[in-house]
Amino acid sequence: CTMFVIREAKREDCQAVVDLILELADYEKMRRHCHINREQLVRDGFETEFPWFYCIVAESAEGKIVGYLLYYRTYSTWDARQAYMED
Repeated sequence: CTMFVIREAKREDCQAVVDLILELADYEKMRRHCHINREQLVRDGFETEFPWFYCIVAESAEGKIVGYLLYYRTYSTWDARQAYMED
């Protein structure tokens, strides 16, 4: 049985998250359209009063980030509060 820890991402996790994003882009044969980098994730998620996104990571027992969930809050004039999840 493999154990994982699910936790909020920290700025130190940003490179691992970018690596997973790029791995997914490669798998989907869309790498040329993927322009995200570590600095953008750090800036937009950890260096602003109102983050553009939130992130949860799955960490293996060995301490390796093996998955992530990126989400952000949005608001609908018809339905009120919502959350949008990526990947």
